[in-house]
Amino acid sequence: MKKGDFYVVIGLLMIVILSGVGVVYAKYESRKIFRAIEKNRLEQNAVEAEWGRLQLELGTRTNYSHIEDVAINQLKLYVPKAENIIVIDFK
Repeated sequence: MKKGDFYVVIGLLMIVILSGVGVVYAKYESRKIFRAIEKNRLEQNAVEAEWGRLQLELGTRTNYSHIEDVAINQLKLYVPKAENIIVIDFK
């Protein structure tokens, strides 16, 4: 084997080794990105579940009977008696 052929073989061997390292690195990056995607998907599911719970709570809190219950029991509001109502006419 000539000296020039030896350098060609060494060069090709280095190219094969470097391409193998490149494949391993690309696979590693691919798995890292896949893990990030899965983490985001789980977070998205949790956020969607929380959104559903908040929508239900909003529906409950805007219900008239709930508002009336909070006004009477928590805020101690009451309907005034007829003699305590003053009507102001702006004519």
